Amino acid sequence: TFALIVAGIGVTSGIAYSPWMAGLTETVERRNPAATATGLAVWGWILRVVVAVSAAFLPVVVASVTPIAEHGNEVRSAQ
Repeated sequence: TFALIVAGIGVTSGIAYSPWMAGLTETVERRNPAATATGLAVWGWILRVVVAVSAAFLPVVVASVTPIAEHGNEVRSAQ
């Protein structure tokens, strides 16, 4: 079941991602054809910043991450 869900997410993400990227590059190219690479670079850095900030704040948002990681054996024995 998990493999089918992940495969479905992969297929639908590919179907949605390709037209979105084509639209982004066409929009940037309409403004300035020489700016396509710069537009993709800016998009890439924005994506990397969002992922890094999300990963940094994950333990703040999900409070159970730290206790389970620090007290894994105690949690397992309590089950």
